[in-house]
Amino acid sequence: MIGGFRLGDKTTEVNTVEEGPAVGLPTLFYRRIDWERVVVLVSAGISTAVCLVGLVAGGFLLVVPLAAAVGSFVLLVRPDSRLWFHAR
Repeated sequence: MIGGFRLGDKTTEVNTVEEGPAVGLPTLFYRRIDWERVVVLVSAGISTAVCLVGLVAGGFLLVVPLAAAVGSFVLLVRPDSRLWFHAR
């Protein structure tokens, strides 16, 4: 047992579901797929909202992921970033 779960139990399925987008999304980024930029923008916006709610509720450690989400959003909205995605 590892962490209360047997190997081959549902934990391996959950890890596969969580790690799939972590590998797939950067690949689409590298291929300059424009709709993927929109997916990351939406994800960063949702992350920002969740971090703000948690910060108001007293989770002061959420400042770090909040800064990362806002930074990602700001960098993806920049004109040179949009040009990079459209220049195939």
